[in-house]
Amino acid sequence: GALLNLDGGVVAILDTVGWTDRTWIRFGQAVGAGPAPFGRTGSGAVGPGGVATTVGDPFEIDIRDTLGVLRRIVRVQGPEPPLTEADLERFREIVMPSFERGPDDARLLDRLLARDALPATKPAIAALRFDATGNLWVRAYDMSDATEQFEARTDRAAPIREPNRRWSVIDPDGRLLGDIPLPARFDIHELGDDWLLGVWRDSLDVEHVQLYRLRKPAA
Repeated sequence: GALLNLDGGVVAILDTVGWTDRTWIRFGQAVGAGPAPFGRTGSGAVGPGGVATTVGDPFEIDIRDTLGVLRRIVRVQGPEPPLTEADLERFREIVMPSFERGPDDARLLDRLLARDALPATKPAIAALRFDATGNLWVRAYDMSDATEQFEARTDRAAPIREPNRRWSVIDPDGRLLGDIPLPARFDIHELGDDWLLGVWRDSLDVEHVQLYRLRKPAA
């Protein structure tokens, strides 16, 4: 990715994701490139805290100012989540209905899940957001991130799979403030000082606008 000015000029080159994290995917008669199963994808956010970018693995985020100058690297220590055989079996179970259109589809799924073509660990980060006070919200990667694009091949609503989605909150000085679980299939649209606004989709994909109040611990 790149940071551009208002005239379209390149201010800085940001994080990049290698082609080892991409794969070719067929949707009906069309063929295109997309994220490989459990491959890293770039995420970014712009807000009062600057420009935040990550490729999701490990838990590391670059913070730049609006001129693209690197000001801080935020790292949260912890073991990288391993990609287990149970993860692969769960992935196959979820996406198999999308690959039941013929023998070529079945072989494609086998190739996608070949162990030597997959990373040893899962990405740590799936999304970034800034709130109104400059805190950085970081969403942990989960199984729904791995299967989302494959489930989109069907014409039925994807069921709710994750009991919640975990966001970590980091203050402008790079300190981890804590973790906040949010409902599955809830997309944050705006983060205030003590509230968050978003849209939750039920099992029929009906959208519901929801506002949550945040209770902050006493200083």
